[in-house]
Amino acid sequence: MNSTINITSGTQRFLALEEQYGAHNYHPLPVVLERGEAIFLYDVDGNRYYDFLSGYSAVNQGHCHPKIITALMEQAKKLTLTSRAFYNNLLGEYEKYITAYFGYNKVLPMNTGVEAVETAIKLSRKWGYEVKGIAKNKAKIIVCEGNFHVVVFGPHQPYQALDGMDLRSERSWLLASIASYKIVLAP
Repeated sequence: MNSTINITSGTQRFLALEEQYGAHNYHPLPVVLERGEAIFLYDVDGNRYYDFLSGYSAVNQGHCHPKIITALMEQAKKLTLTSRAFYNNLLGEYEKYITAYFGYNKVLPMNTGVEAVETAIKLSRKWGYEVKGIAKNKAKIIVCEGNFHVVVFGPHQPYQALDGMDLRSERSWLLASIASYKIVLAP
């Protein structure tokens, strides 16, 4: 099946701006989105699309859901963001609700997948030391190269591995090659 995409001058203008001034970590489709409503997206030329990607599941509820927008605006009028370096009056209530709802005793809310991967690695290391009995600074975490989370860590030094890493400093990530697969070792 052959298909062609007609790129208008309006769309081309935005594509050119990103090409000239943006750092490129993706190869997006040549569609310039301007707004969204429920399950639909609209480009700068007025074309309507179904959003089957849903922001990689970040907007499964649909775009610009009225209840979410209202809650967001009300909260933003009071306090936009607090760092985890401080307590706030809502986090504890949320943690109590969500742990009871899912039947867990603890929750650690996160903003990004990077935080989730970092926390998973730290928890895995802690479990290895405390439950499995691995000798101090001897744990190794192995993840496959090419996964999204590998993109965010650096610097990468090919074909090296460390004997140990302090949990407070997960900064050194090293590539290693085992058989025909490249992996990342985070000891």
